[in-house]
Amino acid sequence: MTRNEGYMEYMVRRSNEEINRLAKEESYLDRAIEILEECGNLMSRKGKDYQGGSVKDDDYYPHGWKSFDTMLTTKVLRFRSIMEQGGDVNYDTAEDCLRDLINYSARAIVYLEKNKND
Repeated sequence: MTRNEGYMEYMVRRSNEEINRLAKEESYLDRAIEILEECGNLMSRKGKDYQGGSVKDDDYYPHGWKSFDTMLTTKVLRFRSIMEQGGDVNYDTAEDCLRDLINYSARAIVYLEKNKND
């Protein structure tokens, strides 16, 4: 084997290792993106239940950004409780709590963006 052939073999092997590494990362990334899309769909479905009548978004945040602190803290405590019980609970799963945290966080970002000058 010539020096050039050895180098080319090394580069192919290295490229394959890089491709395999990226494939593993991308599968993680792909699933994470799917979960974010699922969270968006969940937010839309829940939004239909919560919206309507005289109740408006601002009604859910009577204490401004502190309302989000309360919501997020409550979900973190619920997540902790589920994990400490080994997932043996009647209603929310750990995944449900984490999806709620994602959605509450997104809503908090929107609230902060809308209220930057307040």
